[in-house]
Amino acid sequence: MHSLQVLRVDPAGKTRRIYVKRRDLLRANGLQPRDLRRIDPSLSLTKTSPNITIKDNVLVINLGGVSRSVIRADKCLVFEPNSPCSQKFLEIVCPRLQASEGAHERQQKHGQNVLFPQDEEKLPPFELEILEGALMVATGRLDAELVAVSKRVSNVLMNLPRDITPVNLEELRRVKQCLVELESKADNLRDMLEELMDDDDEVCKMNLSSRPIREDRPEAALEEMDDAEMEEREVEETEDLLEYYLQRAAGTQSEAERLLAGARDLEESIGVSLSARRFEVNRLELTLSIGSFAAALGAMVAGIFGMNLRSTLEDSIIGFWGTTVGIVLCCVWVFFALFSYTRRRRIL
Repeated sequence: MHSLQVLRVDPAGKTRRIYVKRRDLLRANGLQPRDLRRIDPSLSLTKTSPNITIKDNVLVINLGGVSRSVIRADKCLVFEPNSPCSQKFLEIVCPRLQASEGAHERQQKHGQNVLFPQDEEKLPPFELEILEGALMVATGRLDAELVAVSKRVSNVLMNLPRDITPVNLEELRRVKQCLVELESKADNLRDMLEELMDDDDEVCKMNLSSRPIREDRPEAALEEMDDAEMEEREVEETEDLLEYYLQRAAGTQSEAERLLAGARDLEESIGVSLSARRFEVNRLELTLSIGSFAAALGAMVAGIFGMNLRSTLEDSIIGFWGTTVGIVLCCVWVFFALFSYTRRRRIL
């Protein structure tokens, strides 16, 4: 059976590369095959939308291919560990986990509960550290794409519509395509976070570390610790985390929409400019066609007189010049007559 290469991250920030079989991964984490398909590296990134699946003791995260992870309270399995996004994720998460582990050890030396400390220092649980790291990478990637495409938009605005060339028009088309893709990515991430925040039960289940401890405590202890208040505090902290990255995704989406609207306005302006140019060209073509028609009439008359037929005009100098002047005046009259007609009909 095909094995998947994953990177295991523990709460202390230590990593270890392992190989797991799909069946073992499903059995060990209580997942369904459809859950694994959401983070399967063999699937195209364009076919997998951002998703956070919350199971009994597992979080399955796929932020549009940026971060694919299976998270438990004591470990995290990162798929595609060699990808640039995974490397960036590890650069963010591992130092934070190591710092949290050091703080846990200091609290244990002072005899405090690491999950429910009594002082002001409230350490985030392991799974939320991983989730925040994944969201940081996802939103950071969107911000980087926004900065890059903003520079391209600025360059296009400097060149167009002053210098309308095929190269500049192709760059405008590519910039619009990048903005549409960026807006779609930010919108998918925002919608996913909004849908998750609307369900308080799902938000409460995201805190995997404290849930088993609350469930295993005796009834007397539950009455003393005010379990409802603790759950409410955890939900608020998780919602604050999701809300922050929701606002970042929404800001990226709104900025992409603004740039896209500017690009579309520029495209419309270019279309109007090109239409004006085409109108001028059509007017010139019509004017030349009228002149050509008048000249063709003169050529026809000259051809008639140029045939090898004898008449009294070929021996008369006055007849030659009179005929020539008549042909020219006739051509001029035909030209101005047609030109005036087209002007009256607003064709020119």
